[in-house]
Amino acid sequence: MPAATQSPPATDLATHRPNQSEDVYNRVFWLAFAANLTMVAANALTFRFAELVVFLGGTEQTTGEIVRAGMFGAIACRWFLGRWLDHYGTRRVWLLSTLMFATGAIVFIFCREISWTIYIARIAFACGIAGMSTAGIVHIQNQVPAHRRTEVIGNFGSSGFLGMVLGSQLGDLIFYLTSDGFDRFNILFGLAAALAVGYLVLVLLITRGVEHSRPEETPGPLPLLRQYWPGMILAVAMMMGVSFTVTSVFLTRMVTERGLGGIGMFFLAYCTAAFFFRVASSRWANRFGSDNLVLMGL
Repeated sequence: MPAATQSPPATDLATHRPNQSEDVYNRVFWLAFAANLTMVAANALTFRFAELVVFLGGTEQTTGEIVRAGMFGAIACRWFLGRWLDHYGTRRVWLLSTLMFATGAIVFIFCREISWTIYIARIAFACGIAGMSTAGIVHIQNQVPAHRRTEVIGNFGSSGFLGMVLGSQLGDLIFYLTSDGFDRFNILFGLAAALAVGYLVLVLLITRGVEHSRPEETPGPLPLLRQYWPGMILAVAMMMGVSFTVTSVFLTRMVTERGLGGIGMFFLAYCTAAFFFRVASSRWANRFGSDNLVLMGL
């Protein structure tokens, strides 16, 4: 999944140590791996969100408006996310983001019409994902030596492909076993919320005993952008975001309109190829450089 450019990570005393062990695939890594898989599976269940909007009387355009509101909320949230991590620590931001995600999924269950409620729920849901994914990456990269961070982040991210397969398959199964009606969406988003609760438990285990030390300086987003301007990487990330939004939001409507069954097969093929390529290329950045790796990917 595409990762947004973020400010330099906050420092947690319990996770950032001068002499990190070379054994990077330890208990914390695998707990974080399981947590990320759970989060992405919960998110993949909501790839059927457009079906809920249509069921409530909206259109594809309505879906776009709601999703756009959520994306604007997530962008605004990311604008301050780095500073919040510096001020309050990874654990607090991580737990709060998880609660926002779960709350958004629960509110979807109680939506009975297109109103401001579903917009607010989508914003909370999108902000929750932004915070969860960012906090997870910050925490896991602080566990390892600098020269192995690219490798570990790549392998950590592979859990997302597994979660995407699991979530899309579960969504197809729910739609296959249930008839049209609110029960279908109650089960769908109820399961997403239940997975979020499981994720919350894993985060509590991962961050147990973490103490946060606030940095002396916490520069704002504008100075950071000027100093660490990502250049064309930002444009690449934007295009990746566009392509992912199309497939994760509107693919389900095309499949329904054309009677193609479900979306699980598409994501199974996509994620299988991406998973094996990511594992195989986990150390390529050290060999070829990050910029060359981006060009190879394009």
